[in-house]
Order: sequence, then structure tokens, then C-alpha cells
Amino acid sequence: MENLHFTPQPKTADPCPALMNTLNVGVLCCLADEDLTFLWGNQHFFTRVGWPQAEYCRRFSGLRQYWAEYPEDFAAVRQQLTQAVTEGSSGLELTVRLPLAAGGCIWARLSGTVLPGAQGPAALQAVLTDLSALEGEQAELARRSEQKQQYFRWMMDAYQGNVYISDMQTYELLYLNPSSCDTLG
Repeated sequence: MENLHFTPQPKTADPCPALMNTLNVGVLCCLADEDLTFLWGNQHFFTRVGWPQAEYCRRFSGLRQYWAEYPEDFAAVRQQLTQAVTEGSSGLELTVRLPLAAGGCIWARLSGTVLPGAQGPAALQAVLTDLSALEGEQAELARRSEQKQQYFRWMMDAYQGNVYISDMQTYELLYLNPSSCDTLG
């Protein structure tokens, strides 16, 4: 029998299940070990964070390295994962920053499931939902709220009668329109 020689290859991510690549959300899987060793991610995850898969896997063996700029995000994921494994729970939910290859980050909702390990550590499989659209909506709501407050102030300032606003418990005056200021001197 011929003796076959095996040359180890550099570690790359395990192949992502084909079905996961059809999803329009980022999905990743990592071991529930100290560094959250990266196992695989779907194509949407790599596209969203701006790293080609091979480059991502070369740079980051685990999520600890990936979140090096945001250690509090890594710590939060690690803490929730440890708690879930300890309590025998299968899920975790939290909002985290995803560092981008071009710099900066996006906010995402991490919804994870703990998969028990047959022979070794458990694994975390997580869906990452981009919250950027929500941030845009929140900014628009804040802009509209500020606009309404400006209209309200304008109406009170333009009103010829006396207008005041006071704290109901302390009677402290919080606002007086110009007419009230003239009346009170």
C-alpha cells in the first residue's frame, strides 16, 4: 500500500451550508470557546462587513480578533453565550457593532442559537440583522419631532395673550412667551 503524505493547509472557514447563502441576512457560526473561533459565515455576512471570505478568515481566527476595536461588544456576546450555555438556554439576543473593512461599523441585532457540541465545545449560530435602516428612520423621526417642537414654540411666541408653562409639582416657571414677559415686567 502506497504511503500518502498529507500537507496541512492554512485554516480557512468551514464551508457555509448552501442554504445559508440564499438568505438576505448575515449568518455566522463560531465555537463557544474563549475566542469564539470562527467556523463559517454566509456570503451576505462577508459582503455586508466588506471583507472577502478568504481575507476575513486570514485576518480573524475568532470573533475576539474581529471585535478587537470594540472589546465591549465581544465581552457582551461572550458573557451572554456563557450564561446561555451555563443555564442550558438555547438563545441569546443583543445589539452589537460590526466592524467594517473600510473602517467604522454598522449596528446589527445578533440573534443567536447555541448548538450543543457532541464531543467538544458548543457552537453559536447567529443571524445578524442590519439596523442601519432603523437608524435612518429614527433620525427622520427625531427631525420631525424637532420640527414640531419649533412650530409649537413659534405658535406660543407669536400668540398675543399670556402663555406660561410651569412644573405642576414645584410651580417652577419653565417657559414664558414674550407677551407674558412684558406683562410681568
